[in-house]
Amino acid sequence: MALIRILLPLLFLGTLLLGAEQKAKEPRAIEVLFFGDDEHHRPLDQYAIFKEAVGNKGIHLTYEKRMDALTPENLAKYDALLIFANHQEITPQQLAAVKGFVDNGGGFVPVHCGSACFKKNDEYVALVGGQIEGHDTGTFTADVVAPDHPIMKGYKPFETWDETYRHHKLSNDITVLQKRGDEPWTWVRQQGKGRVFYTAHGHDERCWKQEGFHDLLVRGIRWAVGDNVSLIDLPELKYEVPMLPARYETKLPVPKIQSPLSPVESMKCAQVPAGFQLSLFASEPDIVNPIAIAWDHRDRLWVVEALDYPNDMQSPGNDRLKICEDTDHDGKADKFTVFAEHLSISTSAVCVTDGAIVTSGSQILLLKDTNGDDKADQRTVLLDGFKTHDTHAGVSNLRQGFDGWIYGTDGYAGFDGTVGGKPVKFDTGVFRFLPDGSRLEFLGKTTNNTWGLAFTENFDVLGSTANRQPSWQVIGDNGPVHKADKGTRIFPTTLDVQGSDGWDPPVELLGEGRIRAKARHYTAAAGHGIYTGKRFPSEWQNKAAFVCEPTGHLVSIGWLRTENADFFADFDGNNLYASSDAWSAPVAAETGPDGAVWIADWYKIIVQHNRPGAPFEQTKVERGKGGAYVTPLRDKRMGRIYRVLPKDDKEPELKPLDPAKPESLLEGLSDASLVRRLHAERLIVEKADADLVPQLLERAKDNIHALYALGGLGYVSERPFERVTLLKDIVKTSSSSGCRRAAMTFWPTVEPPPVLDPSHETDPFFIREWLLQVARANPSEGLGSELRDWHRSQQQLRRGEVLDRCFAAAAARHYVGFLLASLKNPPDPSVLKERIYPAAIRAFAESRPSQIIERLENDDSPLAKALKEALVAKAATKKYNPPADQLTRGEAVYARTCAACHQSTGTGVDSAFPPLDGSQTAIGDPANPIRIVIHGLTGPVEIPGKPAVNSLMPPVGLMNDADIADVLSYVRHSWSNDAAPVSAEDVTKVREATKDRQSAWTLKELH
Repeated sequence: MALIRILLPLLFLGTLLLGAEQKAKEPRAIEVLFFGDDEHHRPLDQYAIFKEAVGNKGIHLTYEKRMDALTPENLAKYDALLIFANHQEITPQQLAAVKGFVDNGGGFVPVHCGSACFKKNDEYVALVGGQIEGHDTGTFTADVVAPDHPIMKGYKPFETWDETYRHHKLSNDITVLQKRGDEPWTWVRQQGKGRVFYTAHGHDERCWKQEGFHDLLVRGIRWAVGDNVSLIDLPELKYEVPMLPARYETKLPVPKIQSPLSPVESMKCAQVPAGFQLSLFASEPDIVNPIAIAWDHRDRLWVVEALDYPNDMQSPGNDRLKICEDTDHDGKADKFTVFAEHLSISTSAVCVTDGAIVTSGSQILLLKDTNGDDKADQRTVLLDGFKTHDTHAGVSNLRQGFDGWIYGTDGYAGFDGTVGGKPVKFDTGVFRFLPDGSRLEFLGKTTNNTWGLAFTENFDVLGSTANRQPSWQVIGDNGPVHKADKGTRIFPTTLDVQGSDGWDPPVELLGEGRIRAKARHYTAAAGHGIYTGKRFPSEWQNKAAFVCEPTGHLVSIGWLRTENADFFADFDGNNLYASSDAWSAPVAAETGPDGAVWIADWYKIIVQHNRPGAPFEQTKVERGKGGAYVTPLRDKRMGRIYRVLPKDDKEPELKPLDPAKPESLLEGLSDASLVRRLHAERLIVEKADADLVPQLLERAKDNIHALYALGGLGYVSERPFERVTLLKDIVKTSSSSGCRRAAMTFWPTVEPPPVLDPSHETDPFFIREWLLQVARANPSEGLGSELRDWHRSQQQLRRGEVLDRCFAAAAARHYVGFLLASLKNPPDPSVLKERIYPAAIRAFAESRPSQIIERLENDDSPLAKALKEALVAKAATKKYNPPADQLTRGEAVYARTCAACHQSTGTGVDSAFPPLDGSQTAIGDPANPIRIVIHGLTGPVEIPGKPAVNSLMPPVGLMNDADIADVLSYVRHSWSNDAAPVSAEDVTKVREATKDRQSAWTLKELH
């Protein structure tokens, strides 16, 4: 027995070790940390080139440039460390982490300037095996001097221009594989249990684009990693020329397209972050064309299947809403129920009690299951008026807001309908509506088709647009959204990318019938999911935004940060998901109730709406009913749902919310999942149980959902005294930024705002909400005067675009006190051209208050002159005077359709959107601006004294002939412009004369 007691633990330990060894040897890709910097070698650019080239070679690259990432814990996630940088300072701890990583078996791959890093650190130089001493430049071929080494067997050297490095401090233990003349060029060495591979190649893209260089690095990486990784058996990507109808005439040879892969084989082509895994939840034939995903309060996945997109416009339609359940809890769906069918061009759904609110054609529907069989048997039209003439410019991204409203986005197709008995019209931006459809509000204008929307856990509203604005922020002042993205590049793992836009020549031929888009920017950005779970490391929470680019086969990570009250998203080269399978087309990535990120892969070879230039170039575009180009390659048979989650992570035990048990819902307000917390809040409001108010009050100080639930139950609005007392207490004592901000949204406009001490208030997001509340409050000279004092003495209140705009809104609301105080103590003339003073001056010119006008009589200060000029400008006459009602209508159209890009001042945005003020195209022959509105305009647009604009303005399809006439008349009469108005008949004539045109105009054609 004693022997057995000894042997059993040893046997168990041996089993564990054997299992660990077998697990370590499971076939997989090699994980490489590509370490760069911001210096002249432009490592991120070279990383992008290499990432595309090796995406289907079993090498996963992750980019990093922060020195504090060199820790044992972080390096342990990778098999190799590739250094291509010029860092010079390294701490002893960081060097120890790098050496320890290599000593313990990690691969080390310094490339080119990797031998110039940390020049004064002899330990690092010894690790590399040598150091650069100097260089010239030249074109050469490095000679192989060790042909029998595993790296060099079968290798073909290549000729390239490069820096001609000369090395010194060479280690005695290096094995030289290549020489440039007599100079050691590529070598290897052993370091403890690890291996080092170095090559002096790689100064810039002239080398990094060489296939021979890719081959050399792949060989070096694989050798450096050695037996630590058993390489995954990747599927062969097969290509064939597609069969196209005879009517398709082509300018170029028809390129080959890749054949589709099974879900299992496609997953082998996918890369997720090191330390994470990809899990398949559902695939065809159980689901097809998944365009949107959502969860109900029972944690069941709901999938919108878009079978009719883009051109099958019919009623009834073929789109479906399907429930997918994992009944045996093995991580895969095994029960599929069609909740609703016969939807049309459906793009989004949000789950509610007994059903869902879903988009369908021009409508938003409430679908209800009244008998509990998980099938909709009741349909109610909540909203009607979404335009469908261009199906990729329509409504999408329905979301349950914290405030009880349903949020959504719309593209340039727009909305034109009646809501609550009132006409509502808007396009291209963010909106919200009450769940019963009684109210609809437009919240902020975006720049182009808007396919992404999400909330942080503090109810910040962020999203994305399709083209080159993958992250933006709703400010709350009803103005255009704040551009948040820092960089719009994408980083695919394949050359087979078919996205295109108006900024670059669309495609280039690669030989062998292959083709790729030249653009490497967002052209079809979809979704803007934010990580709001607790399952990922804490640095992801509310900091990682997931933006899909289906034409690039990836989901990017935008790392969110804030400056003042401005959000910014850094797209630094890494993805949550990227595939070298050209069919993979992720369109949604959302944090699920389980804390994993769920990805809807539409899985199509053609996902573009507009002609991309690939897989064929047509001389004449044939468009369908949905405005998309017609192609037989729009496959509609497949689709996959994946989950991304940490490796070896235990699945959480989710106890579904029970609407019948108040304690379940109250506990749900503090759940780890934002999805579940929002459902708990909604269900509490729907129960309308006054007995829950005391328990909600206990939580409201530090739980944002409890506070919003009180608002939904009417407590905040129906008990004014108690309301203000509660809100004051939250503002003064709560440790939750979200609760303090929410308290300001509930603050009654008839009450003075809470006292703000600018010198002690440290939360810029609370300051934003305070300023917005001030902008809603009843006008007060005292508040205006206080704002004037703070404008000068508390500049932190207006730092950044968001606070500056909110301060401007507050100053405009209380302009009398603001301007009177300013006239007593005139500001520096430079501030008169900034945002805040012009806002107050415009408000003054509109109302012409006597107390300010009287004050101007004997005042010659710059501010007084500006106020007088505003009065004159308001009353100024011009040669042409369109009817006032036409200008009013035109101004409204301009505000909702044009101002986000061309600005309310008509000045445009340098390098992006041309100015309209003073534009000869706008005020010249009226036929030209009519043509542009109807068909669009593509660059370049030369602007005197400013950078040219080389972008694409799409046609504005929402506007009818009267709208076009109104907005063009407004533009031609506004600012310094003074040109004849345009009539609807003028527009009709031009539309008829150009009805066969199917492409955007160029200025060369117009002039």
